[in-house]
Amino acid sequence: MMITNATVVTMNSQHQIIEDGAVVIEGERIIEVGESDALKKHFSLDVVVDAKDKVVLPGFVNAHTHLPSLFVRGVYGVVTEGLFKILFPIKRYIESKQMHIFSLASCLEAINFGSTCVVETYSYIEEFAKAAHETGLRAVVGEQVADVNYDKLKDGVYEYLPDQGS
Repeated sequence: MMITNATVVTMNSQHQIIEDGAVVIEGERIIEVGESDALKKHFSLDVVVDAKDKVVLPGFVNAHTHLPSLFVRGVYGVVTEGLFKILFPIKRYIESKQMHIFSLASCLEAINFGSTCVVETYSYIEEFAKAAHETGLRAVVGEQVADVNYDKLKDGVYEYLPDQGS
């Protein structure tokens, strides 16, 4: 596949921006980046995408996410103590199957907005890892460990619960 006629922002050592640029993709790999006219002469491809008036950017890496929390998006700005009053109580009832659905939706959203790799820690992280694999999103994952009593933490009391965190 070739994407042509785009403004291409490169990651080469000069951080070059090619105004009438093209990107040639073979399988899952970018194999060539350059000016559209030059690459059109060297490659004859079945799929050519005209990206006139579009920008082709490198994939973004989001190094701090809580993507599966999309089910409470917008709550924190309008509900005082949304973390303690909304998110933590709801998370007690979320099961593996729901987490997989939330993870699929959030992975697709991340890809749609340009992320190609994320770092994620969350409950049921294996479900997020499966969703990332299914959608093609690269991910570095780790299980979220919560060894504190959230009900008391909201009142400023830290109660360490080592058994809960293991």
